[in-house]
Amino acid sequence: MRYLLLAVSFMLFSGMNTVFAADAGVMISDQWVREAPPNMPMMAGYMTIMNMSKHEQSLVGASSPQFKMVELHRSIEENGMSKMIAQKKVDIPAGKSVEFKPGSYHLMLMHPLKPLKAGDTVEFTLKFSNGDTKAFTAPVKKSNGGHEQMHMHMDMK
Repeated sequence: MRYLLLAVSFMLFSGMNTVFAADAGVMISDQWVREAPPNMPMMAGYMTIMNMSKHEQSLVGASSPQFKMVELHRSIEENGMSKMIAQKKVDIPAGKSVEFKPGSYHLMLMHPLKPLKAGDTVEFTLKFSNGDTKAFTAPVKKSNGGHEQMHMHMDMK
């Protein structure tokens, strides 16, 4: 009950775009999709997943009806070269959060079914190893440069 009160308080006072799934104790906040240049076959999605439960959660997949394929990826720097590596799962420790952000974990959104621009929204469903699924919507936002542009200049493993 304490975790639920903490989550509700966080949502009310933070002013953030937040989705809370009480049954699994997972809270999704700060979700957004980076706008891509025209005709770009890939986009990236970001969010913070907070595990409010007493048990580790493992994110094992994601999907969106607006893309042909969605994969879990992580950007790393190796020998001075940035690379994206597909992830089979992302563990979210009990009581902790994992941030999907430019230059780190992200949802790799491949082959949009129609062009998306700032102001549009994207529907997602996250899949967890315990069988739970969590749906949420994320706004498409313009890129601010920096690490957000890095995806266009990476080698993919």
